[in-house]
Amino acid sequence: MRGLWFARKMTKHGIIIITGGRPSPKIINKGGRIIVQNCQFYEGVRFDVGKNATVLIGNGTYLNRNTNIVAEDRVEIGRNCKIA
Repeated sequence: MRGLWFARKMTKHGIIIITGGRPSPKIINKGGRIIVQNCQFYEGVRFDVGKNATVLIGNGTYLNRNTNIVAEDRVEIGRNCKIA
C-alpha cells in the first residue's frame, strides 16, 4: 500500500515495494518526469527532480536506505541494480 502512495508522484511506474520504517521515501518533483519499472525502495530514499529532468529506473532495481537521486537533466539507472 505504501508503494502505491509513493508512486502517485511518478509519471509512469510498475510495482513499487517500500521496505523499512521511517522516514518514508520522498519525491520532490519540480516539473520533471519519473519513470520507474518494478523496484524496491527502503526508508529515506529521496528523489529531487528538476524542471524538464528525467529519471528512468529499470526493472528489479533496489535503492537502499537514505539513497538520494538528484536530476537536473537526466539520470538513468539500469535493470537489476543494487544501490546503497
